[in-house]
Amino acid sequence: MKALLTVFFITLSIASGFSGEVTGAGMVKNILKKKHMNLERFLSTGHELKLGEVTGAGRQIELDRVKVVVTNSEAFKLENVQRIEFQKSGGLKLGNVDFFEINNKVIEVKNIKAMIIKKKK
Repeated sequence: MKALLTVFFITLSIASGFSGEVTGAGMVKNILKKKHMNLERFLSTGHELKLGEVTGAGRQIELDRVKVVVTNSEAFKLENVQRIEFQKSGGLKLGNVDFFEINNKVIEVKNIKAMIIKKKK
């Protein structure tokens, strides 16, 4: 029994050593890194990270402040946007967007998990 517990704890220690933060800012950093982007560089140049789906206050963010959107697996710079499909009138706010087409991929706003935005002055 003691040997079984020892093996279990060693396996658990090894597994936790290889696992990284997979939610929140850690997830965003990993996804940005894959796209050769750096969160710290954005933060040091007057940007901020907003985590969570585009609900509540996130719906009121002006589109011209959004620099990068992050889904569960990818990050996209909005400077590369090819098309924006609006679901209703109401101004150029993130909450009025149905989807973006960026780099020939459709990104539905409901799939955005985080975004990097320019801080308000």
